[in-house]
Amino acid sequence: MEGQAVVIEEQKELFSKYPKEMDEYFVNKKIVLKTVPNEFLQDLVDIGEIQVSSAEQYYDFLTDEIAFWSENDKKNRLSTIHYKERLVSAKNYFDNAIKQYESKNKSQGDNYLGNSTNALNSGFLYSQTTMAKFVLQYVEKSDYFLRGLRCGLLKDRNTSLNTTVSDIEGVQVALDYIDKRLELDNVTAIQQQELNSEIKRANAQFTELNSNYTKAFHEQEERIKSITAQTNEQFDTLNNKATEYFAERDKKCQELEKLYDEKLKLEAPAQYWNKMKKSYQLSGGIWFAASIIIAILIIVGLILLLAAIPNLFSEDSHWMDIFKNSAFITIITSVAIYILRITVKMAMSSFHLARDAKERHNLSYFYLALINDKAITDKERALVINALFSRSDSGLLKNDSGPTMSGNVMDLVETVTKK
Repeated sequence: MEGQAVVIEEQKELFSKYPKEMDEYFVNKKIVLKTVPNEFLQDLVDIGEIQVSSAEQYYDFLTDEIAFWSENDKKNRLSTIHYKERLVSAKNYFDNAIKQYESKNKSQGDNYLGNSTNALNSGFLYSQTTMAKFVLQYVEKSDYFLRGLRCGLLKDRNTSLNTTVSDIEGVQVALDYIDKRLELDNVTAIQQQELNSEIKRANAQFTELNSNYTKAFHEQEERIKSITAQTNEQFDTLNNKATEYFAERDKKCQELEKLYDEKLKLEAPAQYWNKMKKSYQLSGGIWFAASIIIAILIIVGLILLLAAIPNLFSEDSHWMDIFKNSAFITIITSVAIYILRITVKMAMSSFHLARDAKERHNLSYFYLALINDKAITDKERALVINALFSRSDSGLLKNDSGPTMSGNVMDLVETVTKK
């Protein structure tokens, strides 16, 4: 940080028009310039003093003021009022000070700067004051008028004055100027009081508005807090509902997955039972047709046999022939009836097995519907599984004493599915 400050100071010196010792002089001395000469009435509403903080500001000020009075008072007729010579003297001292500082003679440079500022101790007429603008109006007047004008502006009313008309006119104009300024100052004071009253009223209104604003702000803040609390509550409610919804959805998905698994488990047996139903129906139809054909053949055969042997049991026949013929007919008839009985039984068995397969097929989907509706318990599920996978007790297998499936089919199914 110290190195950076050194660099900035070096840059200031590089771009400055004057040695830094000159700026230090004005900063240390705190030079203040009066804008109206001491011997004149001070202009109450004008700028009373000018603070000088640097050599460049001081030099520019002197140059501008000299140029202004040289331009507006070319004949130097107002010199006893604006005291331009004091400005010129101060500038000459300043120029000599620069030369001394450039010669590294600081003490002599300070002396010249002191002489420059002392030259303005008695004041001068600043070009921007109201008095300067006032006297410039009469720059073309006679010397007597200007003498009277200066006399009227002086603080000392005992100053001797010639009694020419022009002198008196100049004094009168100066006194009118002073009266108007005093009147203007009074008006300004009244306006200032009114302005102060307006400021007080405005401050009171501002205080009231600020109070109302603060109250409205706090009310709005409370409203925002209330809305925020309601929003958070609604958000929590919505979040809870969303959590419940997703939990229910996950549960339903699990149940659907379970149902789908059950469907996959029972789909192959259901298709098998549907296929077997059709097969049994076809087989039953074939056996039923065969039974009808055999029955017709038996009836036709007996008719033909009796027609071909009309005297098979006549009174003249020998008992041996009767026995032989009876035995022949009995054997043929018994064999035919036995075959007919077998075909009928095969047909009935096929129809029974087809109906059993159809019931098992329907029971499979009925079981899936019960699972989907959650209308089945584990005990009922065991009964359904047992019914689905138990051995058929119909047709040729009815009342058969062969081995049967275990009653606890549920344990078997769960064991198989776990593998």
